Amino acid sequence: MQFNAVLSNREHPEYGVFTESFPVSRASYDDNIEMIRQLEIGVAVAQDCHVDEITGDWPVLRLMEHTQVNFDELDYLAQRLDSFDQYEKAQFQGMAAKLELHDVRELINLTFCCQDATVITDFSELDIAGRRHYMTLNGGGASPDELKKLDARAFAEELIDYNIGYVTHFGVVYPNGMEMPELYDGRHFPKYRYEDCVMEVEMSSRHTPADSPATYIYLPMTQVQIERAMLRAGVDSYADMRLRFLESELPDANTSAWTQIAEDSPAQKPPMIESVSADVKNYSSGTTYSQGDYCVVNGVLYQRTGSDSSKTGIDYSSVNNGTWTQVSSEFVYQNASYKTGDKVWYKGQYYTATKDFTTYSGFGVPSNKSDYWKPAE
Repeated sequence: MQFNAVLSNREHPEYGVFTESFPVSRASYDDNIEMIRQLEIGVAVAQDCHVDEITGDWPVLRLMEHTQVNFDELDYLAQRLDSFDQYEKAQFQGMAAKLELHDVRELINLTFCCQDATVITDFSELDIAGRRHYMTLNGGGASPDELKKLDARAFAEELIDYNIGYVTHFGVVYPNGMEMPELYDGRHFPKYRYEDCVMEVEMSSRHTPADSPATYIYLPMTQVQIERAMLRAGVDSYADMRLRFLESELPDANTSAWTQIAEDSPAQKPPMIESVSADVKNYSSGTTYSQGDYCVVNGVLYQRTGSDSSKTGIDYSSVNNGTWTQVSSEFVYQNASYKTGDKVWYKGQYYTATKDFTTYSGFGVPSNKSDYWKPAE
């Protein structure tokens, strides 16, 4: 538990209150949404939850008391704070107090830049303060040789003597010129994977430009979570959804995620690929596959596109001659055949194939300098 929040409906205090521990566990999320809806609050994109009280490990968050927040914004903030160590906690609380931040959206943005500030919590340990200040000014790290040569105490004394410090309940804060960018725009949460997931997906509306802000989802998710993410992304229906598959750690077991890939991927798909059964197994060398069958190898979905039924394996030759065809919106490092004009997603960007080819172990990945790919327009 990071903190507890007592939430209510400001327009109808007679409805009572709802107390939640943040961050919300994945298993209890749907039930909690159902409960706050009974207070007629908890809309996916509205700041309709009134904060009556906040308790727990982050006293600075009491600045949000008597303000309006969005339930998922509170949860995202708690997830961000859950990754902080004790010094980052002092940096965040110190800067939040110095800036007197009350808005949950500003507090979310602060989690991405508070590490630029220096906070001295104990003036009897200036050696530690000096090392922390040196590392803060150098992006959060320093080599052992640098720290060995550093006169940490003198470095801390110089900070104290020549810079303005702001006294807070969480230590003396030195902003170091920290700037707070608006990474969170009030609707699209910045990309942040809080828990292990099987697949990371970027979601946006097909009716918006490709470079518009997107919403990130981390599968598996419940239907309630997906629908709330769709509302945050401005997607009215599954038909309006545009997906980009960023990372995949699909397990060896059967998975229903392939259906979503086949139906919703914006990347070009091979001929014949129209839908995929939810019951897709890993490739087995002792199994006879017929035309149209699907299987998985190394996290990549393949379809048997050859006309004959046989036990032909999935390798460079069988993919190159069309016996097997990969189904993926992301670049496949080996045993994937591409035609001129095919589009793939690779590390945050779409690329278009400039010629016909099949990938093999050691094949070059898409880049601006590749002879096989060019950035998609």
